[in-house]
Amino acid sequence: LNNVQCQIENVNKDLKLEQTKHTEAFEKMNAINRELDRAKGEKTILYEKAGRAERFQSKSQRDKWLKKQIKDANDQIVAYNEQIDRSKHHLGQIESSIAAR
Repeated sequence: LNNVQCQIENVNKDLKLEQTKHTEAFEKMNAINRELDRAKGEKTILYEKAGRAERFQSKSQRDKWLKKQIKDANDQIVAYNEQIDRSKHHLGQIESSIAAR
């Protein structure tokens, strides 16, 4: 019986050691994945920058295009906000109609 208990203790020690190694390896893998994601982000930024450099012959052309993109995005935001306002107004009318019944 004592021999079996010693074997169990030894196996438990080995298990704890392996769990610690596993945890360390998992944390190392997560750190490597975070670094990989950061590097991929930097790569994407560099490709975008290179793409802009090839796409536009001057900074003024690039700035003009960017301003148009910003204006288009702002116009879209305004349109979405107007739709939200119309939906809220319509919802208010429906709620009033329900409350009147």
